[in-house]
Amino acid sequence: MKELLAAAAVLTRAGVVRPVGPVRLARIAAQTRRWGASPATLVGVSAVRWPDRVAIVDDGGELTYRELSERADALATHLADRYEVRPNQGVAVMCRNSRAVVEGILAAGRIGADVLMVNTELPAAQLGAILARQEPAVVLHDDDLTGRLAEAGPDLPALSLWEDGPVDLPPASTPLPRVRRPGQLVLLTSGTTGAPKGVPRTPEPLSLLGMAASAVHRLGLRTGSTMLVSPPAFHGMGLATLLLGLAMGDTVVLQRRFDAEQALAAIQRHQVTDLVAVPAMLQRLSALPGLAGRTGSLRAVLSGAAPLSPSVASAFMDVVGDVLHDGYGSSEIGIVTFATPADLRAAPGTVGRPALGASVLVLDEAGQRVPTGTVGQVFVSSPMTFDGYTGGGSKDVRHGHLASGDLGHLDARGRLFIDGRADDMIVSGGENVFPQPVEDALLGHPAIADAAVVGVPDEDFGQRLRAYVVTRDGYDEDAVRAHLRDRLARYELPRDIVVVADLPRNATGKVVKSRLTEVTR
Repeated sequence: MKELLAAAAVLTRAGVVRPVGPVRLARIAAQTRRWGASPATLVGVSAVRWPDRVAIVDDGGELTYRELSERADALATHLADRYEVRPNQGVAVMCRNSRAVVEGILAAGRIGADVLMVNTELPAAQLGAILARQEPAVVLHDDDLTGRLAEAGPDLPALSLWEDGPVDLPPASTPLPRVRRPGQLVLLTSGTTGAPKGVPRTPEPLSLLGMAASAVHRLGLRTGSTMLVSPPAFHGMGLATLLLGLAMGDTVVLQRRFDAEQALAAIQRHQVTDLVAVPAMLQRLSALPGLAGRTGSLRAVLSGAAPLSPSVASAFMDVVGDVLHDGYGSSEIGIVTFATPADLRAAPGTVGRPALGASVLVLDEAGQRVPTGTVGQVFVSSPMTFDGYTGGGSKDVRHGHLASGDLGHLDARGRLFIDGRADDMIVSGGENVFPQPVEDALLGHPAIADAAVVGVPDEDFGQRLRAYVVTRDGYDEDAVRAHLRDRLARYELPRDIVVVADLPRNATGKVVKSRLTEVTR
């Protein structure tokens, strides 16, 4: 109860929670009864409170909250009548960032259907396997993905919501029946360490309060702001911040594909106050000339979904200002910690302290807490922790906390540091080496634009470190090796440094290390 009151106080100060008149209060109550605890209700409430405020700006133009709600009603009616979608059936949403992805989520919620958020970059074979396993009643998609859907099979009903612009449907003529049980939101894991798995969640408003309040408080968010959400909505971070912005009555700017120059132009044109991005996007923004003069409207920038290198963080803040925050979490655990700009300056590499209602334990193999500063397995507890994968199975649980799959440590102030994925640890000559510190050291050299480190077989040491680097002008391997010797232990030094044109990354900015051997200059 104490945490709920604290969250409510934070949201009240930000203007999210505010008294409304009796007529609007009655309409809000009616919508809550109609759709239950779902994104449809969150945005429906915003449409009652701020009907004429611009909700979305995308490649198709502007859309008010009233118009967004009306379009969601029209799509929901179409899905129920034309595709016979019923409560508890599945609706797959395979759309890039635009009004289409929002309308798909809202329409499914207004029917009570489950929503499967599908990665728009999945190859046909993986896409086919996921759709066959999840068996949605219909796939909502962008028109340019029609061919991949056909190649993927199975032969599922599909509806394009974006064909060189938003697709318009006839207005809803009759209201849909009341939703008895809200549908689930099913996210897919990133697939960087194996086939993507379904992570189902039943939306619970109270479970979102801590994350929302922590984000609002630590980032200084205010209702009615303008938020650019750059990570794809099929990823947990993109989806969570998109829904948070709409629940706060923000104007949310969406671009179907990330391009650094276009994103910067949107920041300037729409006077964006809050930016959500992954580290690779921040790197590309930092490389643009005139960045400082075009980002004066930014009050808060949230990074996440992939490790934020200290050099990338400091380079961005040195130009834009101390507005950068970092969030840590995953599809299975939600957002668990936030690092403020002060944290990133004082403790480079930290992912910060737990959000309201979340906690972190760092344990040894026996499940006991390790001393401060000692690396161990990271376990987390959060109101957003999932209950298990759609195909069965879960993760290890210790002391009521779920295994994150990461190794990390805590400092004396309770700040969490992630040293690497447990699966990524390299054992070279009997020494345990984590790629992240080596990658951070490489990125600290001015001639290195991007870097990834993996272990490869070695006859003498079992494994040795190999670094793949994207270079800038002035690259000299001897100078880079000297730079590393000043910053790393002998056993952490990469034996091989391979120069490549680019690193293979997925849509959320994570390096797909299994594909590094395919990369050539």
